[in-house]
Amino acid sequence: MRRSSLILAVLFLVLTLTVAGCTTTPTRSAAPTAHPTPDQLANLTADQERVLAFVNEAVAFARTNGREKALAEFNNPNGSFVRGDMYIFADDYNGTCLATPALPGWVGSNRYDEVDSMGQYFIRKEIDIARGDGGFINIHFPNPAHGYAVEPKLCYVHDVDGTYWIGGGTYSPVNASIPNLTGRWTGLTAGHVQGSGYLTHYAGIYTINEQQGYAFAGYKEYLKPDGNTYYENFSGAISPEKELIMADSVKGFSIGRLTGPDSMELLYAEDGPGARAFIQLFTRQKQ
Repeated sequence: MRRSSLILAVLFLVLTLTVAGCTTTPTRSAAPTAHPTPDQLANLTADQERVLAFVNEAVAFARTNGREKALAEFNNPNGSFVRGDMYIFADDYNGTCLATPALPGWVGSNRYDEVDSMGQYFIRKEIDIARGDGGFINIHFPNPAHGYAVEPKLCYVHDVDGTYWIGGGTYSPVNASIPNLTGRWTGLTAGHVQGSGYLTHYAGIYTINEQQGYAFAGYKEYLKPDGNTYYENFSGAISPEKELIMADSVKGFSIGRLTGPDSMELLYAEDGPGARAFIQLFTRQKQ
């Protein structure tokens, strides 16, 4: 009886350990290979290909050599992962900076709530991307090669081992990513004016005759019911997402966006007596 009880106890212990997974040595699954999504692969630009290859090389280095050696190399301003305007940066998933040769003062500090010059929480976004399959992100960041002037930067980020991620990128000259808006824009204007009712006409003309980076200026001309053509100056700006805002020299303003290289749509508003609102669909006249 005593022997049977002992055998039953041993069998119960073995069964319990097996179910709990204690009788086998857990193995760590291989980390995924850094790669963009199929959509990203379809139409990679030359810059995207260059950045992707650079980060993939760094991911392979980190996985082969371990975290300590990899971070030491990534932080080395004269190391093998500083090439022209490209360098590797690294963070953990709490947003603590682990490596960045461009801004060594950041290392060891938490940058989770860091925003770029356009108000984008780019560290948060990079963490989300790295948690997935890796991917590209556009940010605005100081360029050490140009006296730390803030410039557009194309980045690619990817996980290393589940505890931290790395990224790299290349800068673009500020004006390279900003469309040239100068020219004469004409098209349909339709809307409503208090006291006059609904109006639709093709008399709207905007001429943008100067532009410096994201800012531009010009004048608009329109035909009034008295048969005379009136002119009014405006100031404007375009965002990196191709959103537009224009303010008239009198009291109206427009918001809108580029819908193509030579097309835009604007929503115009003017308050007070004779308040009015219009939609304007413009195309740029060919020279």
